[in-house]
Amino acid sequence: MNFAPDVHCPVLMNAGLIDPVSPPFSPWAVFNRLGTSDKQIIPLPGLGHDWSAEFDRMAWRWLDKRFN
Repeated sequence: MNFAPDVHCPVLMNAGLIDPVSPPFSPWAVFNRLGTSDKQIIPLPGLGHDWSAEFDRMAWRWLDKRFN
């Protein structure tokens, strides 16, 4: 969190809305402090502290737009 303002590269994040390990306010707090304006956070209802195939697909599309 302390270094979030120093991040100036594009950022894609997710927030599992039922995550007991990292409650939703935690990633949002970091997201809001990022030093880049090229940032996106995707809230994932029904997801806890786990991997998501849905987010994986979104991340690949996000990367594809930036690097292809």
